[in-house]
Amino acid sequence: MNKTKEILITGFALFSMFFGAGNLILPPFLGKNAGDAWFLVTIGFFITAVVIPIIGIVAHARLQGTMFDFGKKVSPTFSLIYCLIVYAISIALPAPRTASVTHEMAIAPFFDVSSLVTSSIYFGLVFVFVMNRSKIINLIGRFLTPFIILILLSVIFIGIFSSPETINTTTFSTP
Repeated sequence: MNKTKEILITGFALFSMFFGAGNLILPPFLGKNAGDAWFLVTIGFFITAVVIPIIGIVAHARLQGTMFDFGKKVSPTFSLIYCLIVYAISIALPAPRTASVTHEMAIAPFFDVSSLVTSSIYFGLVFVFVMNRSKIINLIGRFLTPFIILILLSVIFIGIFSSPETINTTTFSTP
């Protein structure tokens, strides 16, 4: 694969991995509630949803190693505890939510299936993807990103061409 195509697919994959439902739902919600303080709210959202993740990616790229290597700069014991805590948090918080949202939004309205069955299938598919890590960047970059961009463009199109509401005063006490 040529270098430009590889960079493009990796960039799209990073975009897809960081772009979640919150990035699709939260900006219009914030914009509507920000009212006349929309510019401050936009800056805050940009810093927390774009700048900080990019800084994290750059920091990890400069590290040229694993999280364990990063923590070893303090001490091996700290590194072990740090990695265990990060991995426990990264599994314990989003995993049940992703499985329950998948069941409640995509399966339960259409099929009378137990959430245990849905979760088992969901985590089975997650396991298949995890075991094929070398292919996941290409899969995400080639298939998921175009779908996400299409949804995002649809939301922007609807926002631009629907009838505008009047700009209200902000509902945030500290935008």
